[in-house]
Amino acid sequence: MGTGCQLSRTTNLSSKHYASKWKIPAEGELNDRETVNKLAIAYATSPDGPEREEKCLAIVQCFHGYIMKYLNMIVRGHLPSLKTPAGKEASKMLSTLVPRGKKATRETLGQACRTLHLAFKQMSADDVYDTLVICIMRAIRKYDPYYTIKVKEVCELIDANYRKRGRGAEPVIAEPDISRALGFDSLSYIRLLVRRGHLESVAGPKKKVVGYRRTKTWPPEPEFFESGPVGFVYFLPMYFRYYLHEFISSSMSAIEAKEGMLQLDHWNSADVDSGSGFGDRGTPHAEGNITDSHGSTWAADITLMTMSLDISTMSLEWVQETKDKLFRKLTVQERYLLYLIFVKEMKWVEIAAILDLDITTAKKMFEQVMIYLKARAKS
Repeated sequence: MGTGCQLSRTTNLSSKHYASKWKIPAEGELNDRETVNKLAIAYATSPDGPEREEKCLAIVQCFHGYIMKYLNMIVRGHLPSLKTPAGKEASKMLSTLVPRGKKATRETLGQACRTLHLAFKQMSADDVYDTLVICIMRAIRKYDPYYTIKVKEVCELIDANYRKRGRGAEPVIAEPDISRALGFDSLSYIRLLVRRGHLESVAGPKKKVVGYRRTKTWPPEPEFFESGPVGFVYFLPMYFRYYLHEFISSSMSAIEAKEGMLQLDHWNSADVDSGSGFGDRGTPHAEGNITDSHGSTWAADITLMTMSLDISTMSLEWVQETKDKLFRKLTVQERYLLYLIFVKEMKWVEIAAILDLDITTAKKMFEQVMIYLKARAKS
């Protein structure tokens, strides 16, 4: 794993780095939780401009010690004591990198920690720090202190829709209608209500979610709406771990899978999707239209899977030539792209390398092929 190279790297930031003179707070000198929360709320409610960016930098400085902890873990492979708060928090991140079938023990967490540097090859301490700061800033920008207020507005709109329809079957309301009426994207708030069992998704003829309706556990308990602004000090580490894992997974995707090699494609969504109400469109969610072999539901485009078409098996011979009406007008390269995606199940970085394209171009080609196939199938 190149531990010799790893040991030669330093965790010291260069003198020119903006954070080089920031001090790591000693035990007992940590930033006041309420002060940091207020600073985050001030940032989230400020208009775009220099003052808002200054608040963002001030928040980053508050988490300088936290960032340096991860810098040490990456560069030195050093796992903090699991008995300390720092070690317990780090274990939540590292547990998502433990290979499937293995428990998160000190040994497996240590192995995961010692492998982190592979995702940061040829990076100086400054580069690693800046990468971690980008993850921190993404989490800061994701923060919405009035999340519970917006959930309440969604609930009130759903109730109003029920009263408007009158008695009878429980009415179905679509997410776009809710978002349009409230003036903000309501998807994550709806997903929270689905996870908590207060709403259920309703599928249309093609098994695509067309709306939501209330369940027997409606409405949410009043205590939920009395919790006040979401605690930023709780929120930021959760989303930082998510974005850091996303970066590591992307960086490591080119490493060939080998027996005994730590696999970084496995993501346990418990941290982000555990009922806290924070979710990205790209994460697994309750109203997903496809279920994998582990029982997890995902949102996915399953148009080709549900088409009533009789096509031959995708093979290398099929790539070179086919009489299938749906695919015969595609180029050999386009059929090869589909073969690599659906048969070989390769990652985008591998597909791009095989086709001698950059990842963006390969993805655009796939999108264009899918648009063509959907149009052909409908005709």
